[in-house]
Amino acid sequence: MKAMGVLCGITIALVTFSATAYLTQSNGAPSFVGPMIGLVVGGTGGLVLFVIGVIVSAYGQLIESSLDCAVNTSPFLTNPLRSEIMSLD
Repeated sequence: MKAMGVLCGITIALVTFSATAYLTQSNGAPSFVGPMIGLVVGGTGGLVLFVIGVIVSAYGQLIESSLDCAVNTSPFLTNPLRSEIMSLD
C-alpha cells in the first residue's frame, strides 16, 4: 500500500504535467499553475496513501505480536507446534 501511494502520486503528477504540456502547445501561453496543481494533488494523494499503508502495516505487526504472545504462553502446545505456528521453522 505504501508503494502504491508513492506510485499513484507520481502518476498523478506525470499525467498533470503531460496534460499541461499538451494544453500549452495548443494554447500557446505557458502556464505554471497546472504543474503546481499536479504536484500538490499528486503529493497529497501519495502522502495520504503512504500514511494509510504505514497504519495498515503497524496494525498487522500488532496482530502478529499478539498471536505470537498467545501461542508462546499457551499450556496446550508443545515446543515444535509453537515454532511451527510462529513460523520459526
